[in-house]
Amino acid sequence: MSHRTRPVWLISLATAVSLLGDLSLYALLPTCYANLGLVYYQVGLILSVNRWVRLVTNHLAVLMVRRAGPGRMLTCALIIGAGMTALYGLAPPLAIILVGRAVWGLCWSLIRQVGAMMAVSASDGDDLGRMVGLYEGVSRVGAAAGAFLGGLAYDLLGLGPGMFVLATASLASVPLGLAAVRRDGAGGRAARPSAKLALRGAGWALPLFAGLHSTAISLIVAVLGLIIATEMGQSLRIGGLVIGIATVNGALVGAQWLSDTVGAPTLGALGDAVGWRRLAIGLCTVGVAALVGAWYLAGAAIVPGILVFYLARTGLMVVTGAEAGSRGPRAYASYVTADDAGAAVGPLAGWLLQGLLPSAHDALLLGAGLAAVALAVAPRALRGRTGRHGGREGATHPRTPAGPLRGG
Repeated sequence: MSHRTRPVWLISLATAVSLLGDLSLYALLPTCYANLGLVYYQVGLILSVNRWVRLVTNHLAVLMVRRAGPGRMLTCALIIGAGMTALYGLAPPLAIILVGRAVWGLCWSLIRQVGAMMAVSASDGDDLGRMVGLYEGVSRVGAAAGAFLGGLAYDLLGLGPGMFVLATASLASVPLGLAAVRRDGAGGRAARPSAKLALRGAGWALPLFAGLHSTAISLIVAVLGLIIATEMGQSLRIGGLVIGIATVNGALVGAQWLSDTVGAPTLGALGDAVGWRRLAIGLCTVGVAALVGAWYLAGAAIVPGILVFYLARTGLMVVTGAEAGSRGPRAYASYVTADDAGAAVGPLAGWLLQGLLPSAHDALLLGAGLAAVALAVAPRALRGRTGRHGGREGATHPRTPAGPLRGG
């Protein structure tokens, strides 16, 4: 592990642990909402409110980190985020849950802003995709674990004990985050992307691309439990073993983030080599084909189709994140705000449209349509970068960073 990658590893691990509680809800609510006294549209609201609030808090996080410092803001966000997981275990009224989810939205804005800019600042300019892929890949271990452990904890322990266990585990993120900031030089480099990176304005195409694809993936993930329950019932029997549907759904939801863990570093490095634009267009095409095939064939074909779409989404997340990060903190905040807008719309749209769709799995076709529009925007959204082989696709001239947290 080199001195450049050590802070990225530490902040990635801190981010991973912080995500345990949040992602557990994606496994629990779609299959257990009736047992918790909720109705279907409330599920979409709970799963999206933390994203809606980030439409404001992503840019607020830039200002908070600049004024109070990455270390202080990161520590507060990690501690409060763990507290929100414990809150869910108390099964409070809906209004309190929504407040907790909004608070978590601010926490995640801070965690992601500090973590992503650490990854960007660690790059020498030619390996930005690899650094962003490393951060995304390692941090998504917590997302995969949270989705699976959330369903498993509910099936084995119930809501309260399960959430308290995950909240306690989330506190381990605090020492990891502090160590990352110390390794990064008190957070200074996280506030200043490398001068070798081409910092440009955010534009409109990259946020639009991010928003469309984010809507597609979040819509599918939000209703995946309903699709699986429709296909399998409330449990899956394998030999003499009966597996609860919450555990099954948690495993499939977690596979999204597992694909990030496995594929993000490799696909990030591939994007550095062949060009971000070329890779994005190819992956987006594969993702659309996978969803259309899963919808058309239905049945057992849904699972491999979803897994292929997950992997394509992993590569797109890395190259678009690297492109946005290279443009500076403000441009990155605009990019993730568009991504969050799509992630907020997706669950609501997926659940509200269930009453209108002929079949639950028709949500796959909706996701494919959104991804197809994103494919049309991709050539404009990514200007491309080939750091080690043959120059840069559609390169623009770099300019000097504007100072701490003022890029883009």
